[in-house]
Amino acid sequence: MLPPLLPTLLRPGQGPSVPFIDGHLHLGLTLEVQDGSREITEDELLAWDEDFIDLAEHAIMRLRGLIRSNELKPLDTLPGVWQVRTQDGLAASRMVCLSDVMRPWPLEGAVVCCPGPDQLLVVPLEGIACLPALQSLLRRAARARFERDVLSHQLFWCDDEGAWHHLRVLHTADGVDLDAPPQLIAALERVAAVDLAPVAAEA
Repeated sequence: MLPPLLPTLLRPGQGPSVPFIDGHLHLGLTLEVQDGSREITEDELLAWDEDFIDLAEHAIMRLRGLIRSNELKPLDTLPGVWQVRTQDGLAASRMVCLSDVMRPWPLEGAVVCCPGPDQLLVVPLEGIACLPALQSLLRRAARARFERDVLSHQLFWCDDEGAWHHLRVLHTADGVDLDAPPQLIAALERVAAVDLAPVAAEA
């Protein structure tokens, strides 16, 4: 029988893990214990004699079974930004099965920020209102650069097909900016077009 594992996100090199978003986030494992959970050790991996990928798939399946329908809530202080709130202290881990948390899945996917293991902020790419929300998310990621024990101060986009993309946060003399790839720019143009189409029809 496999141990009671759950996935967690780690910084590269932080512990036993495999790349999730190469160079930025790794997928690690936590072991459920009586008073919560803790990261697994190399010795435990050897003792279990199981392939890490198999253990990770088992952990993700367990997480999917534990996700509740009310984990995603609007963040009152940042309009258009949603926050994943959990009881297990592993909110960021929901990135590995974000489509299970966000139902229905947004038209062009979602952009996320994960400053810490128990922090996951999400902007669904639906409606033109997502554009100012992305600016809010960008500023939150930029602040994380100066926080202790940060998981990531970057943004990540899960597109309409479930593929993850790193969105580089740029710190300049004038402030902060986003190095948006052409695919994201095209997605945002499609989102805006959907909202503007009824207006054009009325005109």
